[in-house]
Amino acid sequence: FSFIFILCIVTYGEEAISILEKVEEATKYKTVNLEAKMIINKNGKELSKMNFIWDYKDKNGEKYQLMRYTYPARLKGTAILMKEKNIWYYNKRTNRTRLLSKSAREESMMGSSFSYDDMQLEYLNDFYAEILEKNAKTYILKLSPKNDEKKYKYIIVEIIRKNYTEKNIKYYDKNNINYKTLETIDIKYIQNKWMPVKMCMKDNINGKETLLEIQEDTIKIGEDIDDMIFSEKNLKR
Repeated sequence: FSFIFILCIVTYGEEAISILEKVEEATKYKTVNLEAKMIINKNGKELSKMNFIWDYKDKNGEKYQLMRYTYPARLKGTAILMKEKNIWYYNKRTNRTRLLSKSAREESMMGSSFSYDDMQLEYLNDFYAEILEKNAKTYILKLSPKNDEKKYKYIIVEIIRKNYTEKNIKYYDKNNINYKTLETIDIKYIQNKWMPVKMCMKDNINGKETLLEIQEDTIKIGEDIDDMIFSEKNLKR
């Protein structure tokens, strides 16, 4: 009995990894440049709205990201750089750049329901995976971070079987409370890959919701992006 039980655990773990590999492949682009907006609401009232330009590059498996804000005026030029597991924040008003500490990465990004760390989820590298449920339409996986310093104890990811994209992600804290949920509202098939173009992160504790929406007519895929774009020096351009 014990041998069969252990064998089932190993098999399910291997299947979970295979599913995550397919999720990564389904949404993997070499380079992306686009414009997006972020709207923060609470109790049906809009608190703030921000626009930004997003550059992304996958360089031999290393993911580089640059978010540069264009609206409102007080944030214009402010930027967030993510690469090699590090995150830099550049404040245009003070002209200062700081490397975020591990604790700061868990904080709210620009007052939204997203943390800085949420933008760097890497399933295959950062999590242990197990399958909780399978049905005709979805897989439900439990992902536990290999780094126990994360704010969340684990996340539950619901994956659509027909295209291997995330339907939602639920974050659970150390007390097993689902404190926030990311829902994919709309997704498009672009150049043989899937791209979420509208998502909502809800803070289940304070009721704040952050809508992240990509402006589809600005999407550029596969164009060359110089590595210098993702340098700390470029933040102050």
